[in-house]
Amino acid sequence: MLSLLVSGANAQSFFNSGSSQEPVIEWEKTMHDFGEVPMGVPVSFTFKFKNTSLKPVIIQEVEASCDCTAAEYPKQPIKPGETAKIVATYKADEKGAFFKSITVTANTKTKQHILKMTGVVVD
Repeated sequence: MLSLLVSGANAQSFFNSGSSQEPVIEWEKTMHDFGEVPMGVPVSFTFKFKNTSLKPVIIQEVEASCDCTAAEYPKQPIKPGETAKIVATYKADEKGAFFKSITVTANTKTKQHILKMTGVVVD
């Protein structure tokens, strides 16, 4: 006969381990290419995601790589199974190729998520 004895503290850590205990975001897309963008005309893209875990996702911070990029994001928790979005806007004030990113910090297993936007500003 085989028996297994696990102390209370060890049992708790054993049963609470694993990625299912931490919120998870599944992104529809994490990179967008605008192609050619007219100079001086702001462009936006909506990054959509879904909470595929059993716990609420909380977006703690969203930081753009420069002042030329802004982002709107949900301030309320995203419940399990719900979808949400982050709308990123680039000002397109300088001619030439661009690569901009937005760092999303959340209470998820992967703490930071990088959303990327590229394109070329033309006259």
